[in-house]
Amino acid sequence: MKLLVNFVKDLWATPVFRNLFWNVVVAILFVAFRIWYTTSNAYSMLLWNLFLALIPYGVSQWLQLRPALASNKALFVFFFAVWLAFVPNTFYLATDMYHLGEVSGISLWYDLIMLILFAWIGIYVGFVSMLQMESLTICYWGQFWKRAFMPIMIVLNAIGIYLGRVLRFNSWDVIHEPMQLVAALLDLFNHPLQHKSAWVLIAGFSVFIGLVYKSIRTSSVFQK
Repeated sequence: MKLLVNFVKDLWATPVFRNLFWNVVVAILFVAFRIWYTTSNAYSMLLWNLFLALIPYGVSQWLQLRPALASNKALFVFFFAVWLAFVPNTFYLATDMYHLGEVSGISLWYDLIMLILFAWIGIYVGFVSMLQMESLTICYWGQFWKRAFMPIMIVLNAIGIYLGRVLRFNSWDVIHEPMQLVAALLDLFNHPLQHKSAWVLIAGFSVFIGLVYKSIRTSSVFQK
């Protein structure tokens, strides 16, 4: 318990976390007000998706704030695997805009603003977490990953979004249904012509995530 309290204190000391915290609070209030106003839990799934999106950020922050832990290669590989399983949930939040207009009871503009807010948080926390993990990977695994990490992660995130949004897999299925997940991936790669729409979606998300990443990386805020 003390370890968790110290971790939260360390997190609160970082401007990124404080900014993210207030974004999350506002997003939760948007959903809470909608539930109260409409007496419908239609968009409560956003809260669960938000929780899943925050897990990879928690992992990358945990490793970044504890260099001794990250320098242990066996532990780093374990935490990296956990992070990799959950990081697609960050950008997945943007796909929840697909539900816009499915449920009435409040202004469509309200729902649009709410969904954009959740999408923004997902994109924001996704890039923060990936930049943190990229830095750790380069530090402990070599300069090769300086160029390779982000392109690989961008494509893997796009594939993860496809698996979640279209095939309805989730991060827990890495343990719960590993064989079905592997079979779906093998089918996707072994028969690309039979899954042209899937590859179009994956390519589209890869381009989108890549463009946002490039914009962030070339801005003065993230210049190294």
